[in-house]
Amino acid sequence: MKRIAGIAALLVLAVLLMACDLIAPKGQLVLNLSDAINRTLLPDISMEVHHYEIYGTGPSGAQFAVTGQPQQTVTVEGLRTGLWHVMVDAYNANSEKIGSTSGDAEVLPNQIVTLSMIVVPLEGNGRLRYTLTWPSDAGVAHPQVTGTLFILNQDPIEVTVPVQGTTAVLDQELPAGYSAFSLTLKDGDKTAWTGNPVACRIVANQTTSGRTDLQRNDLTLYGDLAIQIGADLQNPLQMSLSAPKTRITTLETLVITASLAQVPSAWAWYLDGSQLQDSGYTAMTVGPNLAVGRHRLTLLVLNGVVLSSADFVFEVEPAGGFVEDFNDGLAQGWNLHGNFAVQNAMLYSNPAYTDSWKGCEYGQSQFAGAFEYKVEYHTLPG
Repeated sequence: MKRIAGIAALLVLAVLLMACDLIAPKGQLVLNLSDAINRTLLPDISMEVHHYEIYGTGPSGAQFAVTGQPQQTVTVEGLRTGLWHVMVDAYNANSEKIGSTSGDAEVLPNQIVTLSMIVVPLEGNGRLRYTLTWPSDAGVAHPQVTGTLFILNQDPIEVTVPVQGTTAVLDQELPAGYSAFSLTLKDGDKTAWTGNPVACRIVANQTTSGRTDLQRNDLTLYGDLAIQIGADLQNPLQMSLSAPKTRITTLETLVITASLAQVPSAWAWYLDGSQLQDSGYTAMTVGPNLAVGRHRLTLLVLNGVVLSSADFVFEVEPAGGFVEDFNDGLAQGWNLHGNFAVQNAMLYSNPAYTDSWKGCEYGQSQFAGAFEYKVEYHTLPG
C-alpha cells in the first residue's frame, strides 16, 4: 500500500507541474548548430557529423532532450521562462561521439530566443603514428631517423624515431588539435632525406596515422671510396748477380745466378761488351776456354719502360800455371830477380828474353835453371 501511495503522489506532482505549465507563459528556444570539424582529417575515426544529441536544463529542474537530430537548426517549444543550460553532443554515422559544446540562454515569455552554438572536437590527447620506409637496397647502412613536432603555441620538439630494419615509426601522444611534423633520415652523420612538414589532426582518444614510402631516387646516397695508391716512380729494378766463386781456370765453367724483384719483360747478357746467346734471365754459364784475366758479365733487363742492369766481375787463371795482375803496378807474391821489373802494368826482362829465372821466387816455389816461358799481360777494367 505504501508503494502505491508513492506512485500516486508522483502522478499528482506531475499533473500539478503540467497544470502550472499550462497557466504560466511559454517561450520558444531556437538552436542554430554548426561545427568546426575539418572534412579532410587524418584520424581513423570519421569526423562527419551524422546527428546531434541535445539536452537542456532549466528553471526548477525542468529538462528537455532532442535525440537523433540531423538538422543544424532545432526549435524547442513550450519551455519555461528563465535561464536554460543547453549541451550538444555530435556523433558520426557509427554513433561515435566526435564533438560537443554547451551554452546558456534566457527564455523570455511569448518570445523566440535564438542560441547559436558551435560544436568543437573533444578535448584530451590522441596519438600520431607515422611510418617511414626506404628500400633495402638503397645502401643506407646506418639509418637514423629524427623528427620535429610543431604544436601550436609551443616550441618545436625534437624526437628520436625508433628504427627497425628499413622502417621507422613515429608514435607520439599529442594534445587534440592541429599539429605538424617533419622527419629526417640519416645514414650515420650524413643526411639521406629530409621531408617537408606534414599537417596532422589529433583527435582525443583516437589515432592519426599516415606513411611515406621512399624510393631510391628520393634519397641522397653516400658511399665510401677506398683509395689505394701504388707508387710507380720508375725506379730501377732491384737485382743482383752472384756465383759460387769469383776465380776460375781456363778449363772451368762458372754459373752466375740473377736475383730479380720482378720478372722482366726483356733481357740480355753481355760479357766484356759482347752479347751472349740467350739462356733465360735467371742464370748464365760462362767458360770454359775464357781468356786469362779479369772479365765482367752484365745482365740488362727491361721492366715496362725502366732499364736496369747488374754486373759480376770474375777472373780466369791458366790451368796449372801462375797468374799475376800487374795492373796495380806490383808483382804480388813474386820475389823478382834483378833482371825483371814491372812497369806500365807489364812485366819486363833485361836483357830481353832472358831464359834465366835464377833468383825468382813465387810464394814458396823456387825457380832456377833455364826455362822456356811466356809472359801474358792483360789490362782489365777497374
